[in-house]
Amino acid sequence: MALACGVVIAVSLLSCLPQFWTPDRISVTHEIGFARKVADRVVFMERGEILEEGPSEALFAAPRTERRVRFLSRVLGH
Repeated sequence: MALACGVVIAVSLLSCLPQFWTPDRISVTHEIGFARKVADRVVFMERGEILEEGPSEALFAAPRTERRVRFLSRVLGH
C-alpha cells in the first residue's frame, strides 16, 4: 500500500479501514505497521520460509527469533 501512495493517503486509508474490514480477509503486506494495526494473526516470512506465526499481539510483544527482534527494533523502534 505505501509503495502505491503517499504516507498521508496511507494513514487516511488505515483510519477508515476498520469499518470495511471483516475477519475473513487475508492481507499480504510488507508494511509491518499495517499488519500490527489490522491483523489478528501474523505470519513472518523471509525468503519464502515461515519464521514465526501466531496472534498479532504476541508476535509483536515477544518475538521468538533473533531475526524478528532485530527487525522490530529497526522498523518499529522496539
